This record gives sequence, C-alpha cells and structure tokens, in this order.
Amino acid sequence: ADSDNICGDVDECPYDAENDADSDNICGDVDTCPYDAEDDADNDGLCGDVDTCPYDAEDDADNDGLCGDVDVCPYDAENDIDGDDICGDVDDYPYCFFNFYDCNDDCGGEAFIDDCGVCSEGLTDHPENSDIDCDGICFGDAFVNDCGCVEGTTGLEDDFCVGCTDQNAWNCPDCDTHEGNPDATVDDGSCIYPPEGWSFNQSTTQAFYYFLDAGIDGQTLIEDEDWIGVFNGDVCAGFWPWKGAYTTIPAMGNDGAEYSEGYFNPGDYPDFRIYKGSDDRVYNADPSENVAWVNYGQSIIDYLTGFSTISYAIDLHYGANLVSFPALPEDNSIGNIMTSIEETVGGVIGEGVAANLLPNGQWVGSLDEVSLKSGYWIKQSSADSLELTANPSDDDLLFELHYGANLISYPFFGSAPLAETLPEVVYDYVSGIIGEGVAATLLPNGQWVGSLDNLEGTKGYWFVSNSAFDFTYNPPSPSAARDLGVEVVEVPDEFKYTQSTKQSFYFVESIESAEEGDWVLAYNGNQIVGARIWNGGMIDIPAMGDDGDLSTSGYCKSGDKVEFKLFKSLTGQMHDLYSDSDPWSDLSISFIDNLALDARSIVEGFGLESVYPNPFNPSTTIEFYAEHDSDVNVSIYDLNGRLIETLLSSRINTGSHNIQWDASNHSSGIYIVQVQFEDSMHSSKIMLIK
Repeated sequence: ADSDNICGDVDECPYDAENDADSDNICGDVDTCPYDAEDDADNDGLCGDVDTCPYDAEDDADNDGLCGDVDVCPYDAENDIDGDDICGDVDDYPYCFFNFYDCNDDCGGEAFIDDCGVCSEGLTDHPENSDIDCDGICFGDAFVNDCGCVEGTTGLEDDFCVGCTDQNAWNCPDCDTHEGNPDATVDDGSCIYPPEGWSFNQSTTQAFYYFLDAGIDGQTLIEDEDWIGVFNGDVCAGFWPWKGAYTTIPAMGNDGAEYSEGYFNPGDYPDFRIYKGSDDRVYNADPSENVAWVNYGQSIIDYLTGFSTISYAIDLHYGANLVSFPALPEDNSIGNIMTSIEETVGGVIGEGVAANLLPNGQWVGSLDEVSLKSGYWIKQSSADSLELTANPSDDDLLFELHYGANLISYPFFGSAPLAETLPEVVYDYVSGIIGEGVAATLLPNGQWVGSLDNLEGTKGYWFVSNSAFDFTYNPPSPSAARDLGVEVVEVPDEFKYTQSTKQSFYFVESIESAEEGDWVLAYNGNQIVGARIWNGGMIDIPAMGDDGDLSTSGYCKSGDKVEFKLFKSLTGQMHDLYSDSDPWSDLSISFIDNLALDARSIVEGFGLESVYPNPFNPSTTIEFYAEHDSDVNVSIYDLNGRLIETLLSSRINTGSHNIQWDASNHSSGIYIVQVQFEDSMHSSKIMLIK
C-alpha cells in the first residue's frame, strides 16, 4: 500500500513508504515527527529535524544564537556582558562588573560627595573639598598668597603684608611714623634709605619746615628717591624724603644733652641740602625765604632750590701747599683756576709738569690744565684763599697709577679714614702715602701707621707704588664733616721750618729717653728741616728737601745724612740722637729701629752752641748749654754795644737749651748774641735781613 516494495503482510509500516525513517519505532504515517527520532524533545511544537534548538523549548529566548539548553544566560542576549557572573536579566548593574556606580557615574569609581556637596576625587578631576576657601568657607572668596589667607571673610586685603621688611630702612616695619607697614613680611622693593652719613637724634626741642616745592636746576624732586636735609653748619639736625607739596623737614634743637650737641639754638639759620638719588650726590640748596630756628616753630616755605654747581675755597699758607680739586669748572685752564690768587701765587707744580705766572699775567710752562685726578703744589708768596665755583666730580673716578711716586687727588668734599676709603687693591701695591708734612706707611699686618690717618678733600697726596695698577676710592659719606683723625700737633715757633715740595719721612718706634710731649727734630747740618712730637708710639719724622726756593736753602739734597735731636719739653734740654738711617731722597719712607742718645750730646762746660738760621728773618734760635745748674743771661746787642733786648735772665738746669729771638720789630743789620753764665761769657754775630 505504501509502494515501498514490501508487501503489507510483512511490512512493519505498511502505510509508511519510508518505514519509520527516524527509527523511533513509530511508523511515519502515524509519527508526528516522522523524521525526529526524539519526536520534538523540547515540546515546542517543532520537530527536532526542523527545530533550530531541538532541546530548547523557548528556542533561544534571548536571540543570542545560543540555544537555551546550552546558554549560561538563556535570557541575557549579551550573556553577562560585564563578566560579573550575574546574567544581565537578573543583574541590577548589567554593564558594571563592580555592580555599583560612584557619584560621577563611574562603574566601581572612587568619587564621593565632599563637605561642600560636590562629587570629588575619582575620575572627576575635582579634589576633595577644593571648594572650601582658606578661611573654611564653601565656595568662599578667600585665597592664599604670600601674605597667607586673605580677602573673602578674612577681613584682610590681599596686600596687607606687602611692604619694606628691612629693619634698617627708613620705612621699616616698625617705622610707622615713616609710613612703614607694621604687618610687612613680604618685601616689595619699596625700602628707602637716607643718604649715607645723614643721621640725627630726636631732641626735646624741635622745629618744622614745610616745603611746597623743591628741585635742582629747575627739575622737581622725585618722591621717595630724593631727600631734603637740614644742617647747622656741618651737623645734620634732621631730614625727610621728598613727599611732594608740604614735605615736612624736622629740625632738632640743642636741648643741652650730649646727643643734641651742635643742633640749633634759637636764632640760628638752617642750611639745607638736597640729596639726589639718581646721581647719589648732595647739593647745597637755598630756600625762597630764610627763617630762623625757634623751638616748636612751623614755617611754610614756597620753594627750595638746589644747584648742581659747588662753590668752595682752599685756604693757602705761605710757601708750598699740596692741594687737589674735588670739583672743577668746565674751563679748567691753569689761568682760570688760579684767577682768585693771581696776586699771591708764585707757581704751580704737578707730577712732572709746572706753570709760572709772568708779570704780564700770562701763564707759561707744561701745565696747561688742572685735572680732578691730580695733586698740585701751589707756591704762595703769602697766605690767600683760592675760590672756585665748579661742577662736582664723579665718585667713581678711575686712578691709573704707575710704578713709583704718583701725585694724585682725593676728589671728594669731607674726609675718610685710610682703612675705609682705600680699596683692597691699594694694600697690594702701595707702600706709603705722603701728604703735606704728613705720611702713612703700611705695616706687614695691613695696618696704616703715621701722622696721616685720613684722606681729606682739597688735599693732594703722593702714592708710592711698587707696580702699576688701577683703583677707585670708596667715597666718604656724602655730607660728612671733615674728621682729620690723628691730630698733627703744631710745631713750636722755635722749631718751625718751611714746607718744601720735596720731602721724605723717617718712621721710628723707639727713642731712648723720650717722653710723651718731647720733640724729635730733623737737621741737615745746623739747619732744622723737620719736627714731630713724640707720642709714645710709632711716629713719622718729616725731613724737608731743597726745592730751589730761597726759603728751603740749606735743606736736604739727595744723599744727605739727616741727623736727629731730642728736645725735652719739661727741662728744655736738647740731646743729639744716633741712628743708622738711610740717606735722604725725595718722597722716600724709611724705618729706623731705634734712636739712641748720642754720648757726645752729654754737655761738658758752658757755651753758646749755635744760632740758626743765620742770616734770618724774622726769628732765629739760640742754642746754649751748661754742664750743671747755673744762672744765665741771654741778651741781644747792636754793634755799638747798646742793649737791644734781654731774652732770658734766670737759673737753668744742666744740659742743652734754646731760646728764640723774634726780631720783627727791629731793622735789618748785624747784632751780637751774648750768653753770660756765672763764670763765663760767650757771644756770636747774627744778621737780620728783611
């Protein structure tokens, strides 16, 4: 019946031509799934031979291509995409392995809500509590700078700590009266400093000067850069930085205390000076009205005028004056510079150059112009004052010294100690410095010794160098009063000598029998050529040379042997001293280990030793000696035997003595000096030439 070529009587499936094709023992004619031996194993109504998922009744419910019978997540089409072993259909965070999100929606993130309610940290790029300002306020405006936490709710401005922090400055943090900021901890470069050398003490008496305007050569001063100082002579009594109109200058008075010495007394007129910061220079200044100082006075002055030119004078004595010029006019010709002393100047000598004034008023010689860097000998026929109005020099002049003696200037007003004004390089090359009748030499320990302790403006100096070198002075305080340091005691009249343009110095530290106040005298033969008082330490004894002037005739020449004497101030005795000293040469500095008493100076007998100078004008010194205490009479007679003057009539001690005769009131001529002892009489002719 099924045409399968098997008779029905023997065909197990007579009606199934395929005879149970799926071998499930169910003939195909009655088999629901004739080709599915499992007959729709998953009971999904789809026979296995045509069922994509024969064992998945839901036939891949999640449509992921995996039948449910083999699908780990039969209802998760993405099959646990986050890999957390939780199928997506039951996973609260199907796409987050860590099964949680932070406040920034980052799976497993570390972000969190900070104290200001802001999601912070993690992947937010927002630091925790970064919205809290330095004063602890969320979203506040306070911030931190060099002053700390400022602005916002702090009550502090952002620059409250900015200002001058230097306690040495005029406007230091503690100087609130000088506009200092007491809270200053951050320096803003606003520190200002008074001119070097300007200082004053607060006095119980004071006055104030208000200036409406001030300037130099018509240019108004610059605030906090330029200064106005008030001086009583050379004593600074107050100052203030320029602050514009009504700048107030305090002027301290002398209240009797030591700290106010030199300050103003009622009726004194103040001197004003302007310090110009841009060129670091002090200028003299004139007020539009001169108002005398009065205690607690308050004076308003319209204008203070400073001038860039300086007027000054150099006092000159008879003979040789060693000078320099701290300021020169544009016309620095020798004729213009010497105009004020044309009637008294005999000549000017520089280093290797000279100039002389002819009777016709013309200057001749190799010295044509005066230099700020050079020193000069000015030879005077009488005392005078050289007056100049000039432009101030620069403080940084470069001095180029050569080997040997250099005649240079000190181009400043005022003075300064050697140790302060000389730079270190000078110590390496300069062995000695010689001024007019004074000198200093450098000891191996780096200390200067001698009568020259300070360099002084308007003075010239010989620098003796062992090699060529350059240097620049350290300038003195801008307005310091002249401080001459070591005082050179004036030579007594009986030991006076003429300052020569040629001079040398002998340094000695030990003198036999010398006591402080005794005089050490230098002689060339019988001619006194130098003197220095003994101070108990190292002294420099000058010895003048013959420079061709009549007043230095008989003074030392190169190679001469200088002899020394000791004058005992208390007894009036004169003793010869012995030394193994170097021969004299111009500008030399020599050391003598010891000056010993010469046994030959021990007097024997009575006598008149010498009269010098002779001839003389107007005075001469008479030396005599006595071997024991004796009465003595020293008198002057003319050639007719008439008594002119008795110089001494008294009892003297043993030893050498001298006395001076001043013949200013007598006429030229020959006189007789007579020294009468108890048992002898001695005389000598002398000549007065006027």
